[in-house]
Amino acid sequence: GALSLPGISVSGTSQFVQVLLNSLSISGNANIQGQLTVQKGLSVASNGSFAGTLSAPVISTDKLVLNQDLQLNRHIDAGGGTPGV
Repeated sequence: GALSLPGISVSGTSQFVQVLLNSLSISGNANIQGQLTVQKGLSVASNGSFAGTLSAPVISTDKLVLNQDLQLNRHIDAGGGTPGV
């Protein structure tokens, strides 16, 4: 059943099967070993690093810097109207 523990403090390692939180703030490092699903927006205030493939239907950026080769598997679309003869 339900358990209410206002001001709880836990030290050491704890294991929970499922936890539902209305708000979470982490002041130190966090490590997620399983899949992370974000159902609303994600905002990152500093650098990000991805060790695997990053997939997104649309990527919008102000600046793109590439340190390795660029491989395009499709066409380049510069936008704008179709030029006429």
